[in-house]
Amino acid sequence: MTASPFQPIQQAIYNILTNDSTLMTKVTGVFDFVPDNQDYPYVTIGEATSIPYETYDRYGEEVSVVLHVWSRYRGMKQVNEIMDDCKRLLARKSFAVTGWQNISCFHDFSEVIREPDGETRHGVIRFRILALQD
Repeated sequence: MTASPFQPIQQAIYNILTNDSTLMTKVTGVFDFVPDNQDYPYVTIGEATSIPYETYDRYGEEVSVVLHVWSRYRGMKQVNEIMDDCKRLLARKSFAVTGWQNISCFHDFSEVIREPDGETRHGVIRFRILALQD
């Protein structure tokens, strides 16, 4: 068994999102750690969990990764459009993950929350990625 696929998957997702000109015209960035005073809207790559995925002769992991979309637009339109772009780029896609063979990425769920400050909209999208060891 090799190291966790968390970091290579996070890097692959970051590359996919930041290399899409349509998404990048809508957001101020994609982050793991958000800089102080960052302008809205933006996307953060958040929590990851995994469970083993084993066959007779292969080892893999099924990894869940959460993306967060942050917006201060009045209404849900902006956060919904950004979430749609994230789904367009990742859902039902295969992509390269260093050290792993990515089988596919699936959209698990989405929701939009009004944050307690009354101004911020928070979109949450979870993806499930099946990765097998090289």
